[in-house]
Amino acid sequence: MTPPRSASLRLAATACLAGVLTLAAGCGGGPRTVTPGAAEKPKARTCLSCHDDFAGLPSSHLAAGTDACASCHKPHGLVGSLKLKAAEPDLCRECHAEVEVGDGDHFHPAGQAACTSCHDPHRTEVADCASCHPGVAPTVPAHADAADGCLTCHRPHGG
Repeated sequence: MTPPRSASLRLAATACLAGVLTLAAGCGGGPRTVTPGAAEKPKARTCLSCHDDFAGLPSSHLAAGTDACASCHKPHGLVGSLKLKAAEPDLCRECHAEVEVGDGDHFHPAGQAACTSCHDPHRTEVADCASCHPGVAPTVPAHADAADGCLTCHRPHGG
């Protein structure tokens, strides 16, 4: 009888999960760079040991003093291949409760845009409005005197 998982798969999973460390950083100081092995100890592995494509990205989550990967992800998480602990926006609001999502005239209606549509949790920069609204010029003729950009009038979070 064949076991449900191969011995090598079980061994690999056990080695990874047993050695996962949280990458905690001190509060403040702006974005930090995620460095492979930053929190490694002998015989221990971090998430970046296997997911090295995220190494070197500026991360505001590290600067906030969170436990980086584990603050949002679980190796056997709930949501899709991202292995998130919870779905958006609930997951984001665990730390970002101050962001008010209202029902004003100029916002993204519920279900039509996720937090990650504009905010990449693995980077510090925010997406440009034109990445989803390509037909809108930086200066709309009707608003030619408004030099401050989209967010002067349009509130993606409502309010």
